[in-house]
Amino acid sequence: MKTKLFLLMAVVVLLFSGGWASYGQKESSRWDYTVIHTFSSADIQLQLNSLGAAGWQMVSVTEVTTGNPSQSFVTIYLKRAK
Repeated sequence: MKTKLFLLMAVVVLLFSGGWASYGQKESSRWDYTVIHTFSSADIQLQLNSLGAAGWQMVSVTEVTTGNPSQSFVTIYLKRAK
C-alpha cells in the first residue's frame, strides 16, 4: 500500500515538475530592439500604432524634462520576437 502511494506521488511530482519547467518558455527568447526618441507627442500615437501592427511591443518609456515642460524629451524602448 505504501509503495503504491509513493509511486503515485512520484508520478504526480514528475508530471507537475515537467509542466512547470516548460511554463513560460513558449515565447521566443530572441528579440529585436528599437528605440524612439521624440520631443513631440503629437504624432507618436500613429507611429506606435504602426509599430504595434508590425509586432513591436513597448518595453519602457523614459521622460527627461528640463525646466520647461514643453521641452520634455521622451525615449521609448520596443522589442519584437525575431
